[in-house]
Amino acid sequence: MFSVIIPNYNGLQLLKKNLGQIVSVLKSEEITDIIIVDDASSDDSFTYIKENYPAINLIKNTQNQGFGVSCNKGAAVAKESILLFLNTDMLPQRINRTEIQRHFKDKNLFALSPKIERKDKSGTIINESLTTGYFKGGWFSSEVNPNYSNSLLESGFPVLWACGGACFIDKKKFDQIGGFDPIYRPFYFEDLDLSYRAWKQNWNVLYTSKSSFYHQHQGTIGSLFTKQQIDRIHLSHEYLFMWKNLTDLSFLISHSVTVLIKILTIQVRDIRAILRAIKHFPDIIKYRCSIQSKRTDDSVLSQWSSFYNK
Repeated sequence: MFSVIIPNYNGLQLLKKNLGQIVSVLKSEEITDIIIVDDASSDDSFTYIKENYPAINLIKNTQNQGFGVSCNKGAAVAKESILLFLNTDMLPQRINRTEIQRHFKDKNLFALSPKIERKDKSGTIINESLTTGYFKGGWFSSEVNPNYSNSLLESGFPVLWACGGACFIDKKKFDQIGGFDPIYRPFYFEDLDLSYRAWKQNWNVLYTSKSSFYHQHQGTIGSLFTKQQIDRIHLSHEYLFMWKNLTDLSFLISHSVTVLIKILTIQVRDIRAILRAIKHFPDIIKYRCSIQSKRTDDSVLSQWSSFYNK
């Protein structure tokens, strides 16, 4: 049925605050294969888990590997056919096992994205599972889109990516696609990259409102990194994502022109991001030579074109 993989890095306070509730909800749904991968924490996370939750399968990295590698290690020892990746800042509100299993009977389903709610700065509740994307002006843009109609929200409709903080994934397909790419270490874009690769293999990533989680936004990352560090990582990983995944010739030409303009106009922030990303170029070339996409970028993104072609 379900294996739960929870990555942790210096998250002792979140563990103390949330792990009890997480385990309680999982047990109520008869989910017992719970795996926590501690990413070489320097706080007492490992000891706390070991002493208070001995039934949890606890794995400890000897050195910090980042979100993606930790999740992959957990998935490698998972016993069940459906993986639930779950961050320590995600509180499960409801898990509808029957509905999830029904969805995964579809052989083309790669991931199911549950309803994930969080409060924005104004206190408004946002459903951050409603993800869409588009390509314009040489740039791939992805976003949480509030403009879904209520009729769509009641059905299993496509989303661009399933948030890595709380998502259900077919283990067989996850292994087949190679899991999360460690190129995005330490964080950000692993989940978008994973879902987009799945879309390009002609698999589906769908939304369900029948299972839900509450997100204490950036409860983990925001406590460990400054906003400037997060922004720098995010921008360089945007470049990595595009260089790695875009295959439509028109997209590649448009993006190349955009990069050239940014360099010639000395846009320092972008130039620094490009230099950080270009270090991974050998890995990008290796990936692009190894993969055969079954869908074009345009055909994937056209699923959400109605939101932008107005």
